[in-house]
Amino acid sequence: MSWMRWLVACLCVVLLAAGSAGHGHAQTAYQIEAMDELKIEIWEKPDLTRTVTVRADGTVTLPLVGEVKVAGATPAQLEEELARKFSLYDRQITQVSLEVTAYNSKAVYLLGEVATPGKYSRWPMPTVWDVIRDAGGPTENAYLGGVQVIRKGDATSERNIITVDMNQIWGRGVPQDLPALEPDDTIIVPKKVIEQTWPNVIYIFGAVVKPGVYQKESAVDLAGALLLAGGPTKDADLRTITIVRKGPASPRTIEVNLKDFLERGSDVANPVLVAGDTVNVPGGHLGTWTVLRNAATFATLILSVFFLVDRIRE
Repeated sequence: MSWMRWLVACLCVVLLAAGSAGHGHAQTAYQIEAMDELKIEIWEKPDLTRTVTVRADGTVTLPLVGEVKVAGATPAQLEEELARKFSLYDRQITQVSLEVTAYNSKAVYLLGEVATPGKYSRWPMPTVWDVIRDAGGPTENAYLGGVQVIRKGDATSERNIITVDMNQIWGRGVPQDLPALEPDDTIIVPKKVIEQTWPNVIYIFGAVVKPGVYQKESAVDLAGALLLAGGPTKDADLRTITIVRKGPASPRTIEVNLKDFLERGSDVANPVLVAGDTVNVPGGHLGTWTVLRNAATFATLILSVFFLVDRIRE
């Protein structure tokens, strides 16, 4: 049993050493740049410990040693250099620890449909999904099929746009094919285009007996809609019926010759209606009887006016 405990203890030591080595390597490999945030700890003198931000000129100011150039150096190099500088003022200081607490020079910006839009930074450079995950994930309205990465080009005003289809990448499993980001990239997670819904009615007007608004369920196709409205009037022109159909961007007009359906049974001439459709049945040429009737009505009106004027004069 003792040898088992010994083996487990050895494995734990190896794993801890590997983890520490990996962390040290990541810190050592990184070169500090302007805007990065550093935590500098002095073990022998805790009161000298500072958290500082690298200025644009690549320097920081520390107690005792004053201004120090840090940009371009690795954390390991700076630890050695700062320990030497501090020891010149206080021989008790033999060790300095430096940690990059914020990789601000590697910042990217996340906008759109995520839980917490904003500025994010980490090292090594993350992928698109890493940043979205750091922001609390996408919202329920996010369209992950068209995530955009906007990257600065060589020219001042130049912008390159990379479109990432997260859905397609996830379809292949764990998202490992995502492009790595670059400092100052802007990621935009767009909103889903929600299909606009219309009231479940159709509108029928023009040359029909009963123009009005009707429930969509009562009329599946154009012919059924006209019957619902009492049928066409005698002067209806069934060859030039128009259907105005609403859409997300703008409405479109469909022209229909219903006579082709009535005379030849063409299904194309009797389209299925959708909620929100507006059907307009234009009036055609008046029939002979309609013309005579309207003429008689007009003549009666004129005679009545003359008769009234004549009575007033008397």
